[in-house]
Amino acid sequence: MVEPAAQFVNGYKLIKLLGKGAFGVTFLVENDSTKERFAMKVLNDLDEDNYDITELEFLRIANHPFIIGYIKDFPYPQDMAGRHCIVLELADGCDLRKKMLALDHKIPEQVVINWITHVCLGLAKMHYKGLCHRDVKPENILIVGEVDGGIAKLGDFGTVRNFNYDTHLTYKVGTFLYFAPEKITKKYQGGVDVWALGIVLYELLCGGEFPFDYSFEGKTLDEYMIALRSLKLKKMPAHITPECKELVKKMLKKNPEKRPSIFEILQTPIIAEKLE
Repeated sequence: MVEPAAQFVNGYKLIKLLGKGAFGVTFLVENDSTKERFAMKVLNDLDEDNYDITELEFLRIANHPFIIGYIKDFPYPQDMAGRHCIVLELADGCDLRKKMLALDHKIPEQVVINWITHVCLGLAKMHYKGLCHRDVKPENILIVGEVDGGIAKLGDFGTVRNFNYDTHLTYKVGTFLYFAPEKITKKYQGGVDVWALGIVLYELLCGGEFPFDYSFEGKTLDEYMIALRSLKLKKMPAHITPECKELVKKMLKKNPEKRPSIFEILQTPIIAEKLE
């Protein structure tokens, strides 16, 4: 385990731990020369079978305004465990989950649509390159700045994998509250990202509520996935515009063949007008 107290790594001072995940830990760091602050993810063993190698390769080429910015990467100094460091843009406004809580889930609809548009554009970049994020959720959407609610950027690419429209991914990875129904079959494509973002959209519009009536206590993933087949979308509050309600319904279509692609979502009028 890396200890942050007054430790320097390749000219970056480790300030504090920001979070832990399945693929590594993330620190707040400060460049010792410029005093500029960044996030540094210390990845676990980077063998060829580890998802993190895909994350690293993707971040090196991403270069997109709605994907968290890559600065540099390097092996962890004098570390025989094969760990690697990625220095990333710092999301000064925290992740979307924390933002939702800070705002007491009272978020103007136009801000919500701004954020969803940003994430759609980030996902479109990934899907265009044949990559599926597989773990879209509020904790992996980072808010930068404050103008018009800030800019939403996709982060945490530890589960990213290649796919194309003639093949399917087969691993059950991600956070199961956001799992699309087709994951139970172990065959899925980029539509799982659309479903997960639909869950996020419902949460943002409906005060943090989950879109289906289901008690997760003591339940397994497979039990939930089987139950999901018959669960109906909860009624949304009256103040939500018909356009937003319709978008949620489209994104949460259980049949992936009837669910719109991320590119079709971008053509939805309430999203498309944000691109003009």
